[in-house]
Amino acid sequence: MSATATVPTFKICVVGDANVGKTAYINRLRTGNFIADYRPTMGIVVTPLHVTTSKGSVRFNMWDCAGHDALTLFGVAYYIRANAFIVMVDGGDANVVRWIRDIRRVCPTAPILLVGNKADTVDYGTADTIGDYDFVAVSTKICRNFDGPIRSLLTVLMGADYVLDGVTGAEDA
Repeated sequence: MSATATVPTFKICVVGDANVGKTAYINRLRTGNFIADYRPTMGIVVTPLHVTTSKGSVRFNMWDCAGHDALTLFGVAYYIRANAFIVMVDGGDANVVRWIRDIRRVCPTAPILLVGNKADTVDYGTADTIGDYDFVAVSTKICRNFDGPIRSLLTVLMGADYVLDGVTGAEDA
């Protein structure tokens, strides 16, 4: 019997205000489809993604965290043992500082990636950093740069020599 290679697995929490597109983004990664029907996430939904790279497979467990204030009261408990965070914005988000503050209370050293969604309607300019954080602009709706955040996370978590080949839902792998 041969030894089975262990697939590196990471917990990625995706946070941000309600209706910025967190669930739509994760669904686009998982299925390739855009779903315009908005339904708020209640609590947490974990979606495993199979990421193929030039050096083998990696698994990202994407924790889609509710963005409504009434549903985020205990949300920081979901951050425990997260390997990285995506803070998603859509151009008008005054709560980014609060999201980062809450993350730092639980995970003081975890990488944070700011993702500007809806880049088909919001002009983010050419910034690739904002303050101390890497920034990636995407449009989930028109599929613009939707794998950019995964590429950034791979570099931060696995190193620059891990080049993204593709992303699918883990059950599709």
